[in-house]
Amino acid sequence: MTEVSRAYVSMDSIAIALGANDIVDALEARDVEVVRTGSRGLSWAEPCIEIETLLGERLLYANVTTEAINTGDSAFAGLEPLDLVDRLIGDQTRLVFSNSGLIDPLSLDQYRAQGGFQPTPFSSQDIIKEIELSGLRGRGGAGFPAHIKWSTVANTPGDQKWIVCNADEGDSGTFADRILMEGDPYRLIEGMIIAGQATGASRGVIYLRSEYPVAASVLGNLCTSTCR
Repeated sequence: MTEVSRAYVSMDSIAIALGANDIVDALEARDVEVVRTGSRGLSWAEPCIEIETLLGERLLYANVTTEAINTGDSAFAGLEPLDLVDRLIGDQTRLVFSNSGLIDPLSLDQYRAQGGFQPTPFSSQDIIKEIELSGLRGRGGAGFPAHIKWSTVANTPGDQKWIVCNADEGDSGTFADRILMEGDPYRLIEGMIIAGQATGASRGVIYLRSEYPVAASVLGNLCTSTCR
């Protein structure tokens, strides 16, 4: 029998639609510690569970049902782990989504433990220069250089400047913004803070489409608990 330290279950929209919340209830009924996380991107495997053993090993169970959890002497006796975490994810170098699936999206301490919100001595111009050297461009079709946008705002006089995060994600079939907001929202907030530091903006707003209720809930809970 596998000795389990804790179980990780995605709070992603797809996972919830396929019964992830019921899976969590079933696990907690069997006294399993559950950590809600973002998506690993394995939508076809939802609802899936990753467990962390007492030896630090992580095992993935795909397409889990409450019936399987309620079978046998332990919550995982009726499940067979898949060799997918290392095979599908192990060789990837994730940047934007490096935390998704690993941490509790609403835990500021866990985000900081991954290197988030580190103080920086950079000035506005230092940040804009780094953005220019990175070659970062807009993610829309035009691919407009980000440093030009930021430097334009920085050099424009104004008593009050705002950072507007357009999370509408109107391109057909895209959901990268949703994955980020649901799975690693502090990264989005930190990005807005950096943009504000670069441009002189002290306030920000996130425009979010109504079709993303889970993302709206995550961001709302985050702001209620940590944003001042």
